[in-house]
Amino acid sequence: MFSQASNSKVPRVLKTITNYSNDQKVKTNQDKVPVTIADHYYNNLISVVLPDFKDIPVNLDRAIVEDTDYYKIIELPVHELINQEFIEAFVKKGELTLLSSDKNLSTENCISITPTGYLILSLLAADYQELGLEGSPTFFSRQPTRFIIKINLKEDSFVPGKNKYERVKKCLENNFKHKFDVILSWDPPEDKLCPSSVALWFHNHGYKTFLCHVKSTKRLNTSVNIPLASDNLFDWIKIFSTSNSDNSINTSSAIKSVTVIKDVSYIEYRGFFTRSRVIKILNLLKEFMNSNNSTDVSEWGSLHVQGFDNSPVSWGLKEHAVIDNDGTNNYTIILKSNGNLSIQKCLSSNRRPKNK
Repeated sequence: MFSQASNSKVPRVLKTITNYSNDQKVKTNQDKVPVTIADHYYNNLISVVLPDFKDIPVNLDRAIVEDTDYYKIIELPVHELINQEFIEAFVKKGELTLLSSDKNLSTENCISITPTGYLILSLLAADYQELGLEGSPTFFSRQPTRFIIKINLKEDSFVPGKNKYERVKKCLENNFKHKFDVILSWDPPEDKLCPSSVALWFHNHGYKTFLCHVKSTKRLNTSVNIPLASDNLFDWIKIFSTSNSDNSINTSSAIKSVTVIKDVSYIEYRGFFTRSRVIKILNLLKEFMNSNNSTDVSEWGSLHVQGFDNSPVSWGLKEHAVIDNDGTNNYTIILKSNGNLSIQKCLSSNRRPKNK
């Protein structure tokens, strides 16, 4: 939670990685884009822009939404997440991604489990003090109004009978009575295992469990001005993606060097996407562009990914800086027809906001 007395915004930093390629010449840089995706755990929105297309191809659309269902668990106490059977089955095997739902990170308690196995508690000061576990004050506030607790569920010593585990269990069961609605997705370690197994586990333990589906919207814009320069292209994609109009979009006033493309298709998916799913979607787009002749497809396409505003962490285990639900955790990838990729990350500054 941020100081109510401060009206300052946490500065944003745009970091751009350009000229990424699969060529052997830049082999040392070939993991830059996948690493960026792998560090971004909680993905709420994915959008695709394809110039020179009158519609998003059906086979591409179907492939993107395939296996994107996720689950919602109602009124879950946090101590259930350190159940040893649960940890062994779903945290230590495959990748579990979990996030508290419908919470405001500025004013309420939030929790999450990262696919790397960390349980993150972002708690208001009063609840933190009552809980009795060791954490750190939020980095992005001058006053200790919120605290962050990080528990490594995969740690060898975090097992029943060990002091650390027993203390965490006692504090969560006796001192923290809050319950959370959570959304989650599990990527099994083997194809023969069903991702729904995690939902069945909660159902068998008496919790209401719901299957959730990704929602999509799409539009076609005609006679659109598109910039030639890559730096301007990132800005253009943001303007284009946030427009809700089906009519022509004119951004030429903000962009000097433009070219006119007749048709631009846009599709947006909202739901809960794991990092492994985003990597699969990126690979699908790469395969799609490589499978089309240069006369059938534009020179580029884009993939934009927006994180959840209420995720306790943004990139890796970096604390999420958010004021007034204005989160700073998104990235855009531009895919070129020659196989090159460029990516721009939006992340919060390492400087604390100044109170005014």
